[in-house]
Amino acid sequence: MSHPTERLLIDLCRQSGKCIVHNPRYPITGSCVDISIDASTLPDAARLLSDAGYFLEDVTAVDVSEGIWLIYHFDRWEASQRVTLRVFASGEPPSAPSLSAIFKGADWHERECFDFFGVRFDGHPNLKPLLLPDDIEAPPLLKTSGKRSVLGLIPIERWVEDSTRSRDAAS
Repeated sequence: MSHPTERLLIDLCRQSGKCIVHNPRYPITGSCVDISIDASTLPDAARLLSDAGYFLEDVTAVDVSEGIWLIYHFDRWEASQRVTLRVFASGEPPSAPSLSAIFKGADWHERECFDFFGVRFDGHPNLKPLLLPDDIEAPPLLKTSGKRSVLGLIPIERWVEDSTRSRDAAS
């Protein structure tokens, strides 16, 4: 790990008990840290990154068999230290906490995910369509068939640790 914030972020996700740390393979992915966390811990992780000088690069979504998988990329201006956070938007409609109060740029990214995937961002101050008309019937990037499992999207060698499994084994 190349920055102390990454250690703190990993500690935060381990404390939540709902975290998977992925091997990011920096030369391939451009990420120093790649972590799947519970959506409830997303605002705390984002505040930690903001306090450490990170900015939000982008937010995107993937429609997989388990639901909508949100992927957040954060980076620093001083050095390339990209952090990838992954969370599942749960519920019907799928929802996750908004980061717009922490990163102003999240406003547009979240509105785009709302447009194309139907994800509701709890606490977003202006969640309305950004690019699509208001009267669209269904989010256009939701799949009606052929969804793959998230386990099939990340090669097995990139799965490093499941903290809930290791904690269960220790009990």
